[in-house]
Amino acid sequence: MQLYHFRESATLTAPIDSVWRAVVEPGLPRWSGGLLHMDVRGGGGLGIGTVVDARVRSRLPFTLRFTFEVMRLEEPSLIEVRSWGDIVGTGSWAMEAVEDGTMVSYRWDVGLTSPLLDGLGSFGPTKRLLAHNHDRVMQRAFAAMALELEGDPTPR
Repeated sequence: MQLYHFRESATLTAPIDSVWRAVVEPGLPRWSGGLLHMDVRGGGGLGIGTVVDARVRSRLPFTLRFTFEVMRLEEPSLIEVRSWGDIVGTGSWAMEAVEDGTMVSYRWDVGLTSPLLDGLGSFGPTKRLLAHNHDRVMQRAFAAMALELEGDPTPR
């Protein structure tokens, strides 16, 4: 299985508590780029042990379905998850209060279980295209989060 190691970060002028609420409360699809659907099993916000069913789609012509479970939660600074389904691996959101707001860092270490996508990912140019696609989705997500929290679509 081809592994992808995504690292994204942005500084938002919003306070850390606002950023934390935007990440953990239901309604994530409103700013999360390619997320089509998110069903928090049992309803409510995210907590340790919460299981979430999700579907994502980007500009590429396929939808990925996966489930993730919250493994670690340290309010207001860290959420760690593990995922299975079409996307298998681990990820985290880390938030740190900084002088001008909040530094948000996103990490996603995953593989794709689809034999077709995994096979395509074994070719360098295709793997780079898949990675570039993910980066664009995350850039849109950070911009939407900045717009929602700050009224400004340009995270720093």
